[in-house]
Amino acid sequence: MVKADGSFEYNGIRFTKRKGKCRGMVDIKALNQVLKSIETSGFMGFKDKYRRGITDMSTVYTTVVVDGKKKVIEDYANAGPPELRLIEQSIDGLMGTAKWDNH
Repeated sequence: MVKADGSFEYNGIRFTKRKGKCRGMVDIKALNQVLKSIETSGFMGFKDKYRRGITDMSTVYTTVVVDGKKKVIEDYANAGPPELRLIEQSIDGLMGTAKWDNH
């Protein structure tokens, strides 16, 4: 979870580089770019689930909270619209440059 001030909490469970509970900070300017893309994409109007009829693929869960309204999207096998994939990639990029407090 990344908060508006750039702080984040992360809990890696399995199949991930970082395991366990971690905290850190992301660049506010980069975070604002991600938030802008979420806003302009119409994220809150996307479906809750996107799936393909294949097996053994990864699932990405993206959660956004705006004005107290929470939206969680499940994207299995990159089945979502291209705008969703761009948001997922932007978040990955943001976290790739994060400053981690531990791990």
